[in-house]
Amino acid sequence: MAERPAADEDEGREGSLPGAPAHLLDPTFRNGSVTAIGVIGGFSLAFLANWTLMPGRWGGSALVAFVLLALGIAFQLRALAGMLETSSLRRVRYNRLVKIFVIGLYLTASGVLMALVAEVPVVSRYLHF
Repeated sequence: MAERPAADEDEGREGSLPGAPAHLLDPTFRNGSVTAIGVIGGFSLAFLANWTLMPGRWGGSALVAFVLLALGIAFQLRALAGMLETSSLRRVRYNRLVKIFVIGLYLTASGVLMALVAEVPVVSRYLHF
């Protein structure tokens, strides 16, 4: 009967199959990441689509917001495409793709905040305090 690895040997193996090499991930662990990236990417695309179709003129801050959103979504899509490759089961590749996704998430969040700032003058015309 094979002995179970000591707790120290199991450290840093989150997402790995028991008995599998430490550098490989369990496919079901990676599938959760694919789902999360896909859902967040879908929300990002939906926000961009709805925001760009709003009536009104675009100023400088709106263009900056658009660039941030577009870059963020591009990073998210790159991470999603990479996660769909079988090479993403290697821990090093998986970690790199997660970092790419997080960069995209920060860029997208910055774009959303900038889009909100760009809309303040428009919305303030309708608010009477």
